[in-house]
Amino acid sequence: MSTSVEENVDVIRRGYDVINREGPDGARAFMDPEIVLEMPDGLIDAGSYHGREATMRTWHAYFDEFEDFRCSTYPQTSGRRR
Repeated sequence: MSTSVEENVDVIRRGYDVINREGPDGARAFMDPEIVLEMPDGLIDAGSYHGREATMRTWHAYFDEFEDFRCSTYPQTSGRRR
């Protein structure tokens, strides 16, 4: 069975909801061990982070530094970044 785009978006939204309520550790339970976090160009930590531990370190850095940090989704109409 293939996963639809809508199912993938739903997983991300639910994950962000947990992260926003409980912090990054809330997402660890359902995070794929081989997750790849892509931080866009222009950020001080731009690049790819491979695996749970690298992703957790990056998220913790943001949540620790910015008191009101939140994760969210935004509509995208193409496969290209703007």
